[in-house]
Amino acid sequence: MTQGIGYANDHQGYLPFLKRSLNQTYYVKTKLSNFGIGGERSDQIDKRVKQNTKLRTAMKKADIVAITAGGNDLLQGLEQNILVSSDQKLEKKLEPLRTTYQQKLTKLVNDVHQVNPSAQVYVFGIYNPVYVYFTNATMITKAVNQWNQVNQQVALAAKNTYFVNVNQTLSHGQYQSASAQAKLRTQNKQNDSKYVDPVLVEKLLQSQDSSEKNAYLSTHDHFHPNKKRVSDHG
Repeated sequence: MTQGIGYANDHQGYLPFLKRSLNQTYYVKTKLSNFGIGGERSDQIDKRVKQNTKLRTAMKKADIVAITAGGNDLLQGLEQNILVSSDQKLEKKLEPLRTTYQQKLTKLVNDVHQVNPSAQVYVFGIYNPVYVYFTNATMITKAVNQWNQVNQQVALAAKNTYFVNVNQTLSHGQYQSASAQAKLRTQNKQNDSKYVDPVLVEKLLQSQDSSEKNAYLSTHDHFHPNKKRVSDHG
């Protein structure tokens, strides 16, 4: 249930690369089905798990179910509080939303297991797509970390469920070392505040600029991972 946007028109995302990797590494012949829909929140995914006959039929036959959830739930919370003027106020606003999200994600995972009790479920975490531009702004980074904690807690509490953390890799992109991080903080000194105006973030994500500072992300929407990095790193 991961659509995959930004580098291909087949909407298969990383799945073809995963299939190839499983085949080459473990000699496993893999059949894939992708039911991801871009922009859905956890409760919308869960609705399809309960009501979509084609999806349920595929899940009943699955050995593995991969779910990417949380990003759109968090984005909705940030958009609803776009006028909040401080890091502390935003955290207070997001706290009940995070609790609600945990309840929704728990229900989603439980409903997946109800369809197929023996399947292994992999819950992918989320990341900060604008981190390399607003390195010093902890507002988004902290919220992403907290949402990932929810994903990890839900995975730990459920049977046959595993959390996949992609936050540091995709948020930091090619700036993984301590020296690269320090350089980024210096470059982004003009954005030294813990708080960043969400309007600026939205403007960046909507930009049609063909360049993208984070080499791991797509120039198409400045959000999703790109084909090159998936291909190179597996």
